[in-house]
Amino acid sequence: MIIPMLIETIGTFFIVFTSLSMLHNPLSIGLVFVALAYIHANTIYGYFNPALLFALFLQKKYSFLFTFYLLCAQIAGAMIAHLFWLHLSGAPYTLAISAEEGRLAIGTIEALFVFILCAVVLQETTQEKNSSALHIVMTGVALSAIHFFGNTFNPATAIGSMVISHLHNDLYSLKDMLTYTATPFFGSILAYFYYKKIASKTIQQINSLK
Repeated sequence: MIIPMLIETIGTFFIVFTSLSMLHNPLSIGLVFVALAYIHANTIYGYFNPALLFALFLQKKYSFLFTFYLLCAQIAGAMIAHLFWLHLSGAPYTLAISAEEGRLAIGTIEALFVFILCAVVLQETTQEKNSSALHIVMTGVALSAIHFFGNTFNPATAIGSMVISHLHNDLYSLKDMLTYTATPFFGSILAYFYYKKIASKTIQQINSLK
């Protein structure tokens, strides 16, 4: 259990810190993910993202206890990344939704694009013929693509931001944090039901015609 948790902690740290320091360079986030996943190609677990981990849990890839431990590790990695950012910049990284953007719009974008990312992961993890290299590249490409929209798409980032801002006595909006935290999980649920009800059956029909 220690090795999977350590992998998730380190991986989430790099993913979150990259997203904080290179917010306007989404390609770097995808490349960092590909590099981290390639290093642990045979042992990758929760994709350094609680929303993806939750989708795999719904797919019954992992037990509840194993999922809980990995989730704790991911949150720890995100908090360390935010602490490192605080040390470098002198101020905590606070997520905020402007009045022009609106919580509904941001929440919808978070849910929809996490849905796409989770759908890619569920597709790749359930196809036995796909190589780990293809799996990693496809997930990295999807991650880079959705980050062009400038959102977090990772609940660990929001949780880390909320905790560190609170400890630093910095002002933050609880409603904004909940938007960035909860809506990605809704995207995970949508992806699970989409794959279970539609995608998996379509794949079976295609394979039966071969």
